Amino acid sequence: MAQRGKDDNELAVSSVVASAMQGSNNDESRQKLQETRLSLALWVSSDDYKLLPGHLKLGVVHLLSEAFTTADSPHTSNQTMEDTLALMSYGTQYLASHTIDKCTLERLDTHKRRRVEERRRLDAKAANLVLTWRCQRFPTQGMPPLGLKTSDYLIPEVQELQKSEVFENSSTTS
Repeated sequence: MAQRGKDDNELAVSSVVASAMQGSNNDESRQKLQETRLSLALWVSSDDYKLLPGHLKLGVVHLLSEAFTTADSPHTSNQTMEDTLALMSYGTQYLASHTIDKCTLERLDTHKRRRVEERRRLDAKAANLVLTWRCQRFPTQGMPPLGLKTSDYLIPEVQELQKSEVFENSSTTS
């Protein structure tokens, strides 16, 4: 009985593989896929796209090229091929509505804006940390001056001598 169940599973798997291979041999779908690939090749092989940093390449072009690579297998099912063709047709229409330069410039502008914003946040955080450290190290930072007389630390006899000298100097000059 266990052997018969195993044979049933093998038949089911082989029928799925056969239907997938039958779908992959659909020349019309393959032809449409190749046409779409040719329109996408302009984007993938452009110098602007190649010069972009790796993290900026992730986008519509990358998604479409990966979808094409996946659908290029000879074992692709009919459903996967239909989905890939729909995705590729919408994607190439979207790319056709944008010029390569415009997309590249938009992506670079977005990248620059993010970097400026991250730099601004980093500077604000650093300023906050510096202020916190100053307050922790010098608790009187930012407080008004106490207005102490500088001679108050002297012993009272020296203070009296200084006062008498100041008094004598003021009486002799007048």
